[in-house]
Order: sequence, then C-alpha cells, then structure tokens
Amino acid sequence: MRRKKKQCDPNDKEYMLRYVKGLLQRRPYPISALRKKLLRKGCNPDVVEEVMVKLKEVAPEELLNEEYLEALYMGACRKGKGPMWFRQRALMSGVPEYMVNSYIDSANWKDSLRVCVEKAKRKYDSDFYKIKGFLYRNGFNESFWDMAMEMLKEG
Repeated sequence: MRRKKKQCDPNDKEYMLRYVKGLLQRRPYPISALRKKLLRKGCNPDVVEEVMVKLKEVAPEELLNEEYLEALYMGACRKGKGPMWFRQRALMSGVPEYMVNSYIDSANWKDSLRVCVEKAKRKYDSDFYKIKGFLYRNGFNESFWDMAMEMLKEG
C-alpha cells in the first residue's frame, strides 16, 4: 500500500521552512534539490523562492553545497568511486560546476582508488585489462592508472 504524498498549502511559508530544515537535519542537500522537493510537494513557486531566500540567510548556499559535496565525497570513498562519477553525481544534483571542479581538484582520491582496486582484485584476480575497465567504469581515468598499478603490485 503506497503512502500518499503530503501536499502542502501552496502559500504556507512556515511549513515549507520547517520542512526544509527537517530535511537538512537528516542529511545535506544542495539548494537546488531543496527547491525541487518543495515544488514537487505542490508549493507556489514564488513562495518557494521567498523560502529559499530565508534559508540562505540562515545557511548560505555555498555552505549547503559544500556540505553536500563533502557527504558525496565520503560516500564515493566508501564505495570506491572516482572523480568522474563524483562530478556527474554532483552536477546532476544542481551544484555549480566551478564548485565541483575545485572540490575534485582539492580532494585526495587515493583512499577511494584503494577501495576500487581491492574490489577489482577480488573480482578479476590479476587480469589487468579487466581491472582497468573496472576502474574506468567506476569513475577513474588514465591519470590514476599508475597509482592503481602500484597498489596491485603491493598486494
């Protein structure tokens, strides 16, 4: 049995602000995702923009996007995903491209690469071509291949 989505009063600013703050307490979201969630609930677009302005006073947009990128990076490291995967995910969620690029440049992808190489070793033993393909599919380009080869040789 599916639960009905709770529609909000299209002009209830207080409810929208409480809803958005509740979402942010659970996990980080970029500002564009919060806007989409409110619009999907049936809220008035003009009122949603007013709520977004109020939210930006409490927490600046850059801070919200930075927190989201940090959480996405931690997930990428845990799953063994690379910078290309991270870039695609962040851009799809509405984070500005300049923020994504600067975060990718400043992040250390070695831990994530290590997790990905371990998964590839378990799956493909020592077939280097298959491991290389696995790395590409998980978001690592050829600039990481030398580091991955060292990790494979280490054991």
